[in-house]
Amino acid sequence: MAINYHQVGKTLKKLREQQELSQDKLSDGIMNRSNYAKLEQGTQTVSKGKLSLLLNRLGCAAQQFFPYPLTEAEFKVYSLRDHFDNCMARLDINGMRSILKEMEALSDFKEGLHRQFLLKSKAALLLMKDNNTHDSQLLLDEAIKMTIPKFQAHLINTYLLGREDIEIVNMIADVNDKSGHRDTAILILTKLAANIRKRYVDPNEKARSLTLTLFNLSNFVGLDKKYNDALQLCNEGIEAGENNRVFTQLPMLKFNKAYCLFHLNQPEEVESLVFQAYYGCLSQGQASYAEMIEKHSYRFLQITIKK
Repeated sequence: MAINYHQVGKTLKKLREQQELSQDKLSDGIMNRSNYAKLEQGTQTVSKGKLSLLLNRLGCAAQQFFPYPLTEAEFKVYSLRDHFDNCMARLDINGMRSILKEMEALSDFKEGLHRQFLLKSKAALLLMKDNNTHDSQLLLDEAIKMTIPKFQAHLINTYLLGREDIEIVNMIADVNDKSGHRDTAILILTKLAANIRKRYVDPNEKARSLTLTLFNLSNFVGLDKKYNDALQLCNEGIEAGENNRVFTQLPMLKFNKAYCLFHLNQPEEVESLVFQAYYGCLSQGQASYAEMIEKHSYRFLQITIKK
C-alpha cells in the first residue's frame, strides 16, 4: 500500500500547530525548512526514518498513524538494525561485531539517520567490549549532532528528541559515569527524563523511552547512595512499564529496586524482586543479564538464586 503524503502532511501540520512549534524547530537537523514545508503540503516524499523522527519529536510513534511500505533494500537495512539491537540486548559481542561489518559494507549506512545508528552501534560495541570511553564519546558526539546540530548536555530538557536521540543521550550519560563523572551522568538523565515526561503524548512510546532512562538514572543515583531517590525512580519506571505493557527494562528496574530496599533496611520485598528480575530476563531471552543478576544478588544482597 502506497503511503498518502497528503495525509502525512496534514497530520504533521495538525500535530505541530497543536504544540505551537515552528516548521524550523520541528525539522531542524532532519531536513531543510523548504522541503519540510513541501512535506506538509503533500508534495514532498520522506523516508521512514525521517518520518519516524518527526513524529517522535511530536511525542508520537510513526506506526500510530502510517503503515510505511519498505522496499527490499530498506527491509534489509532495518532487519540489520533490529538484529544488532537484539544482539546487544543479549550482550552478544560477536554478533554485534559481525552485524557492524555488514552495515559498514552497505551504502545506506554512509550518511543520514542510518549512519547515526551505525555510529551509536560502534560506540555501544566499544563500551561493551573494551570499556573505551574516549572513542565512544567521540562517536556519540558525532551521532547526536546529526539530528541536534547545536547539542549541549545542559539543554537536553529543551530539545525535541526522537527514539534514537534518547538512546544516544542515555549512552552519553553512561560514558560520563564510566569516566568518573557520575554527577554529570545524573544531571543529563534527570533533564532527559523531564523532557520525556513533558513531551511524549503516545503512552507506549513514552513508556519505552522513560523506562530506559529511569533504569539508568536509578542505577547511577543508587550507586551514589541516594537510595530513597533511586527507589522513587524505580517505582515510576516499573509503573510506566507495567501500565503500558513495555517490559524490556522491567527486570533491571526491579533489581535496582531490590538493591535500594536492601540498603534502606526494608528487606520484605527484596528476595521476591530479585527472582522477578532474574526470571524476567530469562523470559525475554536475556540470559547474560540473568547471569549478571545472579552474581550481583549473591555479592551485594546475600541472596542465592536456586535454579
